[in-house]
Amino acid sequence: MKLSKIKKGIKLKSNQMFRRILSLTGKHSGPLIFYHEQFHELLQQELDAVKKHQLSFPIRQHDFQKMGVYLKYQLNNYGDSQQVNTDYYQLRTRQFENQIIKYFGELYNIPLECDLWGYMCSGSTESNFQAVYFAREYFRNHKNVAVIHTDKTHASINKAMYYLQLNTFGHVARSLNLEPPVGMKEWNDKVPHNSAGQMEFDSLKAILQPLAEQKIPVLIISNVGTTTSCSFDSTTAIINALKSQEFYNDSKNHWIHVDGAWCGPYIRYLEIASTTSRYNVLPIKTINEAKFDFSLKEVKSITTSIHKWIPNPFPSSVLLIKDTQLMPKDYKQNTTSKGHVPLFTWDFLMNRTLNDHLDDAVHAYNMANYVYQELIDLQDDLNVNLNIQKTSLGLNIRFKKPSDEICYKYGLMVIGDDAFIFIMPDKTKQLCDLFLDDFRNEMRQRK
Repeated sequence: MKLSKIKKGIKLKSNQMFRRILSLTGKHSGPLIFYHEQFHELLQQELDAVKKHQLSFPIRQHDFQKMGVYLKYQLNNYGDSQQVNTDYYQLRTRQFENQIIKYFGELYNIPLECDLWGYMCSGSTESNFQAVYFAREYFRNHKNVAVIHTDKTHASINKAMYYLQLNTFGHVARSLNLEPPVGMKEWNDKVPHNSAGQMEFDSLKAILQPLAEQKIPVLIISNVGTTTSCSFDSTTAIINALKSQEFYNDSKNHWIHVDGAWCGPYIRYLEIASTTSRYNVLPIKTINEAKFDFSLKEVKSITTSIHKWIPNPFPSSVLLIKDTQLMPKDYKQNTTSKGHVPLFTWDFLMNRTLNDHLDDAVHAYNMANYVYQELIDLQDDLNVNLNIQKTSLGLNIRFKKPSDEICYKYGLMVIGDDAFIFIMPDKTKQLCDLFLDDFRNEMRQRK
């Protein structure tokens, strides 16, 4: 087969890197095996070059090459991660998966009396879907269930609601002809939030009152670091709003799911760091406001991505359910799950101390603030609006979109006229300064 035919079968027109590799391989003639080997050599070179400048998406680079020896095994963790029946299939890593579940359960302060359950999903979209399903089944004897969240919540929640035929609090209220809360002209489908993207406490209280009067159970989504705005809901404020209504003082009438896909581990490590003498400049009050873990008895489920703060070459996540008593009999969405992910994740966690994790969290927090302040200084210096936005604990920074050249170089996420950079533990000051220099020079030239 000619290389030209192979090229036509690979639709990579939108990706400059792959087009460049294919053009290089096309300059040579010889056996197909030559092109195949050369392609992979060039691809690795390109990926190595691109990797050095990535400030896009909340992904943390980590070298897992030593784990490559396990790729010759087809590992499959089918079934329940905690099944007790005899299983004669041994090409699995369920024992490592259970260690990961235990690790995150302890990190998220699971009470000793709780029978924790969890498994490693394909990503937090699946985790969120599964948690919403559990909540639906938990309330299966109720005619109506109201889902409560802000418009900062990840799109996977809306997808789950659609597939599982659940409705927003606004839809439920309108279907029952309930009067809108005081101060609201009509029933909306999302709870208002403040400028930092945090769910408004007073609005939530007002929404809960008529729902409580109709004895309608609620599923509330609490965000811990959303992707585009890095918003943090106050889970304790959500709980206080629930407690304002007698009906919701019964835990059987509500389910709080925490979407900690990106920043769940970050906030917990930052919280621990704020209690130690090694770090004395952290905003303890703000960190405590973002508290979300299982020490709050009202929290029933938490999801965390395993390819963001905790790195892994294979996208995955951990879903934790506080107690098996909360679960239906038919509970797991997928029959099979990746066997390599638990092993790789376990290896990463076992090679790091608690202090390593705390250092990572504090480094990312400080570096995000550093980049933000440098951009603010540039904005003041140029006397132009660069639309710079960042939340107090946030690890991403929104700003005016630079040229395509800079966006490609640093792999920036772009929405409309704005771009984003994401600060993760692997992002060095040297890389951030390189980006800042490029951005400064371009903005000054534009002016």
